[in-house]
This record gives sequence, structure tokens and C-alpha cells, in this order.
Amino acid sequence: MKNFTILFLMVLMSFYMNLYCFAIDSNEGFSAEVYDVILQQNGNLAVKYGSQIYMEGQIYEKDNCVMVPLKMVVNIENQNCSKKREAIYEKEGIQAKFILDEKEIIFFDGKRDVMINGYKKKLYMMPDIKENDVFVSAEDLYILLNLYTNTQSCKFPWEKGNLQIGWYFKGDNGAHIREIKKEEEKKKYRFSTEYEGTLFEGKKEKNMPAYEKNGHFMIGWKDISYFVEPKVLLESVWEKETNKLFVKTWDGVAYDVVFQKDSDIMLLNDIPVKMEEKAEIKNDRLYIPLTALFQVLDIPEEDINWIEKGKNVSVSY
Repeated sequence: MKNFTILFLMVLMSFYMNLYCFAIDSNEGFSAEVYDVILQQNGNLAVKYGSQIYMEGQIYEKDNCVMVPLKMVVNIENQNCSKKREAIYEKEGIQAKFILDEKEIIFFDGKRDVMINGYKKKLYMMPDIKENDVFVSAEDLYILLNLYTNTQSCKFPWEKGNLQIGWYFKGDNGAHIREIKKEEEKKKYRFSTEYEGTLFEGKKEKNMPAYEKNGHFMIGWKDISYFVEPKVLLESVWEKETNKLFVKTWDGVAYDVVFQKDSDIMLLNDIPVKMEEKAEIKNDRLYIPLTALFQVLDIPEEDINWIEKGKNVSVSY
């Protein structure tokens, strides 16, 4: 009965995922091929595309993520795309190399670090290096193969935590190793408590609720993605029962962070770090010191210039 209930929920969520992708297709004018992760009656996870079933009994769940074999993902893409490419996989001791279209990804056993065409990036989940393939989370298909996963849209609630249910990609080019450009020049931003909080990027303005407290700048967590996501991918989950905010960053820096309401201690990869002020809730928003956000993003002190302490600061980021 429990398996039937889960299967029904997955079919329902699959419907909404397809509906969501159709909406994206209508708004942005590209074809979205949708793959769904399904739970079969025998208890195995599999990938479904139309009426076809792939990876039956080969994918698995790890820390609330679906782990998929990378080479096999490319082979599936090849079946549905006009351009066929060969993916080459080589395991070399504690490293693994994945080559596609003369571009390469290098994985390291036991690390979230990955080298994409010579540029270091961070993965959402630590990969599992196997003899004939490397298993990565579906979340990381965007980082590696430019496939758009639910990280770019939403995640679906399950009985325990969250699990992505599939991925989709733009157009008919299929999987291709993500183009990593040379590090862009840092942009200038300015945070101000004026008008209850404003972020300036040149002539652009973005409202980001903020206030000054005891000479310290407090910023609402809910609205920081405009500043953060150009450089670092970020996911946050609020746990109402414990009044804790769980944050995960990847692609740029890789941190697991925990903020606790009414506490001036944040956990940064399980290490307690004292903040200038306690995290607090106002108007249904969690506020933290802006300096704590700078720590999470690894912004060095030389890139931070306080024009007016606690009220006005310029940042190169």
C-alpha cells in the first residue's frame, strides 16, 4: 500500500513537472525534453522518457539525491538527439576522467571538487567513482553537462526531505560539457539600509530588506539570490520545527551552513562561527548579519569597503 501511494505521488509530481516544462517552453521558446525519475513496483528507481524506461535498477538514492551514471546519461541523450557523440570514461586510481567532444571533466574520489576543462568547480553531491562509469547527482547534470535540472526550477517534497524527480535540457543538442569561461571581472555592488534596504549594481537597484542594529548591517535571507547566484549556486531550506535555516552552496564555493533563530553562532561545514549579531525573524523573514553572508561567499576583506558602518557598504564580487 505504501509503495502504491509513493508511486501515485510520483506520477502526480511527474505531471506537474511536465506542465512546468511546457510553461517554460511556451515562455522562452525552446523545446524541453523531460526525463522523470520513477519508483517501480519492485522498489527500483528508473528513468522514464515517454514510454521508455532507462537505467532500471542502476540509479539509486544517496542523501536525498538521485545518483545517475554520467556516461549512460549521454548515451540516452544520443538516442533522442540528431548529433551522436561518444563519451569516453577512464578511471585512473583515485581520479576519473570523462571526455565528450574533446572536452574533459576530471573527478576526484571523496571530493566535491571537479575540473571542467581545466577550471575548478564544486559539485552539489560527492560523486561515486566506479570502474566503468561515474555516478553523479541529477542536480549536478547542469554543472557538468549543461542539462537543466530541478535546481533551476523547484524541488518536490517527499516523506523525508526533498528529492528531485527528473531533468530536462534545451533544444536538440543533448548533453554537452559545460563551457567554463575565464573568471569574469568582479562587479561592484553597494548595500544600503536606505529605503529599508537596497542593493545597487551600477544603475540597477534591487530591494533587499535590511536594517542597522547596534552598528551592524542585518539583511533578509529570502532576497539574497539576486546578489549570490551570478557566482554561487545556492539552496536553502527552513525547518519550522527547530527554527533553523539549512543552506547548501556549490559551483563556486562549497559549504553546508546552518543558521539558528536567536543564535549568534552559524555552523560552517559543522564548524561553529560567531556572528556579529544573532539571527532573528522580522515580518516572517530571517535576518542575519551581512558580514556572515560575506563569510559564506568567501568574499575577502580587501573587497569589502564600509562607507558607513552598519548602513552602507560597497563590495567587489
